[in-house]
Amino acid sequence: MSGPSDARRPLVGFIGLGAMGGPIADRAARDGWRPRVFDPRPASVAPRIDCGATAAGSAVEAGRDADFVCVTVHDDAQALEVIDPELIEAMAPDGVVVLHSTVTVATVGEARDRCRRRGRHLMDVGVSGGPAGARDGTLVLIAGGEPELLERLRPFFDTYCSEVILCGPAGSGATAKAARNLIALGAMALAAEALALAEQGGVDREGLARVVAATDPASRGARLLEGDLGTGITSTGVEFTGRKDLEVLRSVGADLEVPVPAVDAAIANWERVVELVTRSEQGSR
Repeated sequence: MSGPSDARRPLVGFIGLGAMGGPIADRAARDGWRPRVFDPRPASVAPRIDCGATAAGSAVEAGRDADFVCVTVHDDAQALEVIDPELIEAMAPDGVVVLHSTVTVATVGEARDRCRRRGRHLMDVGVSGGPAGARDGTLVLIAGGEPELLERLRPFFDTYCSEVILCGPAGSGATAKAARNLIALGAMALAAEALALAEQGGVDREGLARVVAATDPASRGARLLEGDLGTGITSTGVEFTGRKDLEVLRSVGADLEVPVPAVDAAIANWERVVELVTRSEQGSR
């Protein structure tokens, strides 16, 4: 897919070049956009330069005069640290911050208000599809924000996604991503708990996997028990990002005053999930 003509290619700032932000920036560069990138880890910056991006010395410099700024950092604290008044005011007038990080609704609201007070905009845009989806341009984007902002961003989003789902105003993307994660992470926790129960009763993993595959073949649990981790799932990611996403879920439930007992159960059971994924990586049943 080709980018806009040379005369109107927007400058896009990228802050955070990890497993998702890095490949997205690479696709933007290859598609003719003008990415200026920042990450405190030099090893994460170098591959982006090889793809045609320009390195910035700070988050503010990455966003200076940018029409769009993509923020793909680890957590709420990092998101609010970088989406600060200095960055926002350095952006082009009427610029848009695209918040790809999995964060709470409260964080989205604070970042949106900071942008509004300075004549800029924010869309919270959760991503699904993992690093492979980012590399292949097949991510699903789960967006919250104004429809007119989405139309401005759509040519850019088309660089790295296969579908954009607008869920409502800013904050609804984070809510929808949290609800989606509850289903996915909850299923993983249930599969790990089911396996612990089965093995204690003398049923091995292979036997349980056959039973679940025959009776509920479409479930995520069936695939996990069979050793199919899916794209981009690793024990390290499950241990750290999975646990962080569960804490985000807990916060979203509290903010919205919705009880989420399944989240508490998943957190309590998460070591079993890490063990199950680790066994799958090692090819062990």
